Amino acid sequence: MIKLKNIPIIVKDPNYEQRLKKLSHRQRKEATICPKYKSVKLPCLEHGNAAVVFELLHTKQLAQDLELWWEYEYLQKGEDFNVELVVDEKGVIELRYMLSKPFYKPHRMKLGKRFQSVQDSLEESVEEVYKTLPHFVQGELEVIVVSDWDYLEYVDEQV
Repeated sequence: MIKLKNIPIIVKDPNYEQRLKKLSHRQRKEATICPKYKSVKLPCLEHGNAAVVFELLHTKQLAQDLELWWEYEYLQKGEDFNVELVVDEKGVIELRYMLSKPFYKPHRMKLGKRFQSVQDSLEESVEEVYKTLPHFVQGELEVIVVSDWDYLEYVDEQV
């Protein structure tokens, strides 16, 4: 665990034994993602996008302010605004940012290609996203979680 401005940053990996089966590219079945295109094999799990999740304690006012902010940003940026707002009225608000970097370090390199993983420069990756947070949120953060965007529901904490 590292800290960014006294906020703990925790890396969480999906729990493969319980819920997920990691498949190689060769084993994956083809899928049609968009009706305009042919079926394609889904990319390997190790190249999945990383997520930076900012967790805040729930208050009614903070939830309302974040919902207004999120709606405005989505209207401005449309589908390029890769942020989910998850409000759990029982205690936690999550701002989930999808990064363009993968979460996992690739096992193999093809023809000298190198993917830069979020884990190669964890603090830098988090700081880039932190700077885009609305200012009224920055002092309210409880914890920052870095994980795989596609598998946020299936993670185990690793400190």
